[in-house]
Amino acid sequence: MAFFDLLQDGFVKTHSELFRLINFEEARRREAGPKAPLWSKKTLEQQPDKLCMVARRLMQAESAMRLSEYMITCRSSEAWQCFGYVCLSVCHCYNI
Repeated sequence: MAFFDLLQDGFVKTHSELFRLINFEEARRREAGPKAPLWSKKTLEQQPDKLCMVARRLMQAESAMRLSEYMITCRSSEAWQCFGYVCLSVCHCYNI
């Protein structure tokens, strides 16, 4: 799944959130430095399967928001917890 496809399909919030997440992760890595364990850990961008899973969950959440289905949105946000991205919760990002 390309980032351009997300925009073309109308998933603007998903696109923005993925870029924000990737930038956040890169900033944390740089801040920790090359000697930190975080430095050698693969980023989300380097793990296409995880990136696609997170993108799908975000797309589900964004679609649910359009339909005002908040429970589906919050369930989709649980994907963040599976990948350790609790601080960037979908429910928080979409003001639920």
